[in-house]
Amino acid sequence: MHEVPPLAIEQDEPQGPMQEVQPVAPQQKTEPVQIVEPQTPKHDDPTLVVDLAVALGTAAVITLLFRRIKLPVIFGYLLAGLVVGPYVPLPIRANAANVQIMSELGIILIMFGIGLEFSVRKVVKSGPTALLMATLQAGFVIMSGLALGRVLGWSTTEAIFMGCAMVATSTVVIVKLFEAMRPSAVLKEIVFAVTILHDLFAIILMTVLVTVTKVGVKGIEPMGLVWTIVKFVLFLVGVILIGRLFVPKFLRRLADHESGESLVIASVGFCFCAAILAVASGFSLAIGAFAAGMLAAESGRSKTIDKLMMPIRDVFTSMFFVAVGMMLVPSAIVANIGSILLFVALVILANAMALTLGGLFAGQTFRTSFQTGIALGQFGEFAYIMMGIGIAAGIVRPDLLTVTVSVSVITALTSSVLFKYSGRISDAIESRMPESIRASLALYQVWASSLRTSGLKKGQGHSFIKPMVFLALDGAVIVGLVATYRFVFDRLTPWLDGVARAGQVAAHTVVALVLGLGVVFMVAGVAKQGGLLARRLAAMAPNPEAGTGRGGRHVLAGGIAVAIMAAVWLPLMVALQAFVPPTPLFLVSFAVFVVVVFVQIYRVRQMTQEEKIGTEWLLSRLIEPKGEETEVDANRTGALHRLRLGDVCPSIGRSLSSLDLAGRSSVTVLGLLRDGRNSVPLHPSPVLMPNDVLVLVGPEHSFQDARALLFGTRQ
Repeated sequence: MHEVPPLAIEQDEPQGPMQEVQPVAPQQKTEPVQIVEPQTPKHDDPTLVVDLAVALGTAAVITLLFRRIKLPVIFGYLLAGLVVGPYVPLPIRANAANVQIMSELGIILIMFGIGLEFSVRKVVKSGPTALLMATLQAGFVIMSGLALGRVLGWSTTEAIFMGCAMVATSTVVIVKLFEAMRPSAVLKEIVFAVTILHDLFAIILMTVLVTVTKVGVKGIEPMGLVWTIVKFVLFLVGVILIGRLFVPKFLRRLADHESGESLVIASVGFCFCAAILAVASGFSLAIGAFAAGMLAAESGRSKTIDKLMMPIRDVFTSMFFVAVGMMLVPSAIVANIGSILLFVALVILANAMALTLGGLFAGQTFRTSFQTGIALGQFGEFAYIMMGIGIAAGIVRPDLLTVTVSVSVITALTSSVLFKYSGRISDAIESRMPESIRASLALYQVWASSLRTSGLKKGQGHSFIKPMVFLALDGAVIVGLVATYRFVFDRLTPWLDGVARAGQVAAHTVVALVLGLGVVFMVAGVAKQGGLLARRLAAMAPNPEAGTGRGGRHVLAGGIAVAIMAAVWLPLMVALQAFVPPTPLFLVSFAVFVVVVFVQIYRVRQMTQEEKIGTEWLLSRLIEPKGEETEVDANRTGALHRLRLGDVCPSIGRSLSSLDLAGRSSVTVLGLLRDGRNSVPLHPSPVLMPNDVLVLVGPEHSFQDARALLFGTRQ
């Protein structure tokens, strides 16, 4: 009889009457497998579905009320977040962690939508006017925000985040503003062109801020910062170049031959994949989603994709703003009310000043430039995302998000009110300018309009490559020299521990002088190349004065030189914040800028001693030809016009301000001549008389609108 080994497997059927199966030893018995039943969550536990219902339900009710009172629904979402958040003692409350997860989906979809609407063609089409205005605004706003943050006692990192958050404006607020106010076509075109560049700057700044969260401000090295931006550009270019091989074609095929459901799923899936790829490359989710949107736009079906994705994007976008609202601390508003009001004033004033100067340098009218600054005197969605990056990294205090949102809400409301009266404010400011300044600005505007209208001809761009390359190199060397001083200073101090105090001071002085002389040399190089570039640009402008007078060309060259210096130096100041204390940097930069301005004014005066400029030029434009002609005969660009009212013009007897030519036709009234030779002051507003002669500046279509208003052919 055979014995069965202890570990033998039991047979289902006995093998025979003579075979015996020995029992398995007790120590070999296996424990029975326990199947754990999934537990159903209790109703009182916070779940994703409950939080979604609470957040969206509250947001729906509040935003419905905001629509009735004609306020932006974004503020309704923020208020809904405050209501369901942990800082307001109400019975309805959502779990912050769950809402935060859904808000990240909202960020991804927001950036995907921005990418869908963004294109290189739009950036190029925005033109030099928008580029100059946006560059001056971004640099000035960041510097002023950083300075105010430091004055208030914030850390350098917190001040940098706040300054960067102030750059991008809220497109939603601007759209609502223009729907209510109906501005001129010129103003709308400039404002939306500037906002496109704001989005681009905000994307770049977000990339830099992610680097700051990793190494801190003091850990930033110039080459590391440059490498971060280079990596960002390479990431975008790589994703777009590789993705263009199959993604646009694939999405185009889905849009044309498949259901909308397939297109939405493919678009959302591609968006999330690009976001994950961006995180793996060291960037944020938002950067990847933006790149995905740009790539999807290459399919030529961006409007279809945007329309299909709009419902799902609206849901999660609302969750993003609700999440921001949940982080608001009412007590922080009271504690920081002074900082909030200071930043409100700074946002309004800094945007108005920078964009007005930028518009004037670009040859726009004072009214159009000023109204652009007022319309863009707020900030929006990007500010919340940027501050959220700093808070998540633990380098920005959470209560500063409350400050940011409060400033955003207040400035959105103030911009609506101020824009309503911006035309009157700009006219009042302009009418109180000295006549010589107003006439010189008009002369510059005429020539700048001539240059802008003519544009670059084929082959003319080659003469600008060398000055622009040297400008970029000089700027990079300035940053490198300043960073080198900090690098040497940090390592020189330990080396000189055993040296006498006088020796330490001498060593630091020698290093500072050597590197300082290098910086001065490079600054002189920037001024030289900027002046060369300005003169070459001015030389290309057709003479809008029928070949008489060259003073305007010298004025144009001087203005362009100052604009180039400002456009180069402001971003340099922002980059140097990581290496130089803000106060000395600001004082030195201000001194350099003042010197450049006075040098350009001196040069213009020297070059125009034999030419008519300012008031003399204006009077010469008024007194020239007699008769009833309505515009300067040989005007090549349509920038400078003269209009004689005659004896039976319907506008006779009305004040010039009541016609609102600047607001209704986008022209600037340079002067009014009466009785053949007497120039009439424009402030207070004069009453028009028979045979008065007006000199107007503006494009041809604007002049025709003004003519129609004056002669009663337009209502």
